Amino acid sequence: MLLLWVTIGSLILFVCLHYFIRGWKRRLSFHIWDTTHMKFKNLEKLDPAHRVMDCHKLFIKALATIDGRAETSAHKIQRFAMRFPNKKEVWKYHRLRNTIAHEEIQISFREAKASSAAFLKALESLL
Repeated sequence: MLLLWVTIGSLILFVCLHYFIRGWKRRLSFHIWDTTHMKFKNLEKLDPAHRVMDCHKLFIKALATIDGRAETSAHKIQRFAMRFPNKKEVWKYHRLRNTIAHEEIQISFREAKASSAAFLKALESLL
């Protein structure tokens, strides 16, 4: 009986130490990172407006896999923003995505490429 309690206590201690060292933060799985990264690469062929829209969509879907909450994309970004090294860029390209969705604007290939890179950098910080 004592051996059982020692085993359970050791397991609890291991779990607590693991979360203390690694942190309580939920992380993006490497599988989701790999598939999302490959999908981002495939979007390079699209026109700039569609590329920004699809990159944003993939970014939000990846964030949703971390905790599965049903909320708007702005709320998801807001919850994870403190973990992004480039949170200002993420918000900038989120606003750009909203502008594209609600107004007819033209954007450059350079801006679309920058939005893709910003979303990927933010996702990479969640690994």
